[in-house]
Amino acid sequence: MIQLLARSPGESISLAELTRQARLNKTTMLRILRTLEHKGWAVQPSPGRFRPALRFVDNRIKRVGFSSRDNRLAFPRAVTDSIRQSAAQHGVELLVLDNRGSRIHTLRNAERMIRENVDCAVIFQAEADTGPELSSLFNESGIPLVSIDMAIPGASYFGADNYSAGLSAGRALARLCAESPARLIEEILLVGNLRFGSLPAGRLSGFLKSFQQHCRPSAGATVTSLDSRGSFETGMRLLRAKMRHGQPRRGLVVCVSDPIALGAVQAIEESGRANTWQVWSFGGALDARLELRRSGSPLAGVLSFVPEQYGPQIWSLVSQLLEGRPATPAIFAKSKVLTRANVDALFPHDL
Repeated sequence: MIQLLARSPGESISLAELTRQARLNKTTMLRILRTLEHKGWAVQPSPGRFRPALRFVDNRIKRVGFSSRDNRLAFPRAVTDSIRQSAAQHGVELLVLDNRGSRIHTLRNAERMIRENVDCAVIFQAEADTGPELSSLFNESGIPLVSIDMAIPGASYFGADNYSAGLSAGRALARLCAESPARLIEEILLVGNLRFGSLPAGRLSGFLKSFQQHCRPSAGATVTSLDSRGSFETGMRLLRAKMRHGQPRRGLVVCVSDPIALGAVQAIEESGRANTWQVWSFGGALDARLELRRSGSPLAGVLSFVPEQYGPQIWSLVSQLLEGRPATPAIFAKSKVLTRANVDALFPHDL
């Protein structure tokens, strides 16, 4: 009980909050607090609020739980490595788990963090409908939470400013099209993932608005939205069907994430249309950057969120929470527009 009082983020903590965190009824909690007061270990600075009579110095090593989205993929792997490095630099013990792209594994990993009583949790998960359950679990446990790339009620958010990222990408591709006016776009495919929810979808809507504003497609150009499962296989399957049954037009495929885009690239090359179709992606992990360098690839550009730099940026939120301070509600990841012309200069160590 003394530990609960000492961990309170402010000068004192309410009886209701203590009751919730200790999972005791109000009468039992009040009896314990009266005993602590009588022994001189707790004081009541105002009605219904308590704090320890002495301030304790917490010299133990802090422990942070981190669950990655799916370390089989390049982007989450880079995020995991970056967070490991930041934890080591700050002398924090890190519990690393892998959600493996699964809602069930995400919830199990959250429950494990709670059982092991981590001081702060960082969750990188993809499915939007998992957010409310995660919010409930961590709110009940009293463990502060940072959510990567997916807004969760009650959690501090770190990740892409999705709509602004889409606007930047649209402007960048418009500039490329202006350099090659003969390659007018006759068809635009927006390939998203409904499981990701509305936030990542802002990448596609921002892209379309900006691109149409700065580079008008051909008269009669069509815009089609497709839903994928966020994987290389689904991106390849969707574009194979499109290449097989579509008209021989000049087209653009805008993908919400790298795995989808890389699948689309393969399908377009299989169809022999690499000269008439181009692909744009969001993410910018190593595999996408290497594809961007490949001669003749339909991948024209990537809006990179630089996952290798996530750790230091996320740690500013984690440090606030470990110190018991109110955390910044949201910090947006830095982003860079990558094309064949600048990828070597911006990421010289990839090769």
